[in-house]
Amino acid sequence: MSDFFESVRSPGVVGVLLGLVVLLSFGGLSMAVFDDRLNGNAASALKNDVEEQELQILSLKNDIERAEEDIVTEKKNKVIAQKMHSTSLSYDEFVEKESDLMESITSKKKAIVQGEEKLLAYRERYRAYERNRAIGEQFEEVVLTTGKVLDKAKIREIFPDKIRFSTSKGGTSVSWKELPETWRDRFQIGEGELEQHKEKMSMLRKQRMQEAQVLQQKRGTEMRELELKKRVSRIANTITSKRRMIERDRASANILRSKAQQLRLRASSSQARGSVSSHSSNAHKADSDAEKLKARIRISETKIVELEKERKTLETELSKLN
Repeated sequence: MSDFFESVRSPGVVGVLLGLVVLLSFGGLSMAVFDDRLNGNAASALKNDVEEQELQILSLKNDIERAEEDIVTEKKNKVIAQKMHSTSLSYDEFVEKESDLMESITSKKKAIVQGEEKLLAYRERYRAYERNRAIGEQFEEVVLTTGKVLDKAKIREIFPDKIRFSTSKGGTSVSWKELPETWRDRFQIGEGELEQHKEKMSMLRKQRMQEAQVLQQKRGTEMRELELKKRVSRIANTITSKRRMIERDRASANILRSKAQQLRLRASSSQARGSVSSHSSNAHKADSDAEKLKARIRISETKIVELEKERKTLETELSKLN
């Protein structure tokens, strides 16, 4: 031992003492850094901050992953929405064009009926005028379709189906079938010809009214169907949006509960060391936030149930329309 202190190569007493001082100094410094009581909880606080930052980073990573998933979903939904919007526009244009065509057809049919009614009215006026004007008109002879000849024929009366003449041989009545074609055309004589035409016009007017009612009913049904489809689509989009929100809220609530649990563990650890920390209040706040999200989830789930019922009712009405 004496050789150690006295040897030329040995550090000597002074060197040994100096080494011991250095060792004791580093030991005390390390205790001051890592011992909460000597370092005023600085190391513990720093460690807690680091852990809390790690939790926040983890939470942010989860948020980023959900955001990226939402972006992908939104892109898909956007493409679907664009297709649905394009289809909806095409359908609307088709319904509008079909409606316009039906109205045009109805209008033209109405114009045809009105034209025939005007023609009928003209024929009635013409017949009355021509018959009244012809009363007393005389003819040297009238050759009938049967070959019979009326000499010195004078028109006395004109009926819808016959003409009464006075001739050199006395009075006679000639039916419309015996009259020449030119006479039938001039006096508009026939077996109920105009009466049949009036009945036809009446039937056409009735048919036109029925077609207008059918067209109006069809258009109303199509508009109602279109409205119902739009409402069903809006409800479906709302349900999808709320379900995504529920998933986000549930994930956030789980993160908050996990964070609260870790904060409570830290609070217990700090209390065991006799340290004062805010972990307990932070844990309480995290639990409170999680409960708020849980309440919002319940409200959203209730709303989804209501929307599902409404959609089912609308779809039932749609099926009845079809």
